[in-house]
Amino acid sequence: MVRPLSTHAVRVKRSASRHLLEEAGAMTVEFVIWFTTFILILGVVLDAAMVLYGRTSALKVVQDANRLRSIGQIETDVGTAAFIQDVLTHNITDDAVVASGVTAGILTSSAEFPIRDLELFGFLSGLSGNFTIKVGAQHMVENWEV
Repeated sequence: MVRPLSTHAVRVKRSASRHLLEEAGAMTVEFVIWFTTFILILGVVLDAAMVLYGRTSALKVVQDANRLRSIGQIETDVGTAAFIQDVLTHNITDDAVVASGVTAGILTSSAEFPIRDLELFGFLSGLSGNFTIKVGAQHMVENWEV
């Protein structure tokens, strides 16, 4: 034998079904989800932009040092590496590893540093680990004495 629902139980059931069908707060929940996603994507894009800008700036420093060495303004490989290290330390990173040398009349210089020094928020190093950026350039040493 099935007992009929009391009037109170019927009211509770109707109220619950009306509440479940109501969509008044759905926009707020969707906004929070989408806004958070947008902010995370924006942070990753900004981090990537800063890393690419830092890489380009470091490459310019290495190329400038090679040009100065190739025309004789900087006289030694150690001086070239010191110039690169000094400019990178003041403008980009303190953790750069710099190398420079001449082989068969070709000057090769490079600098390597972690991406974490360039990021704003740390999303890329958090996602990818401790990656490093390595930039390098080669120039022919001009012999002005010949």
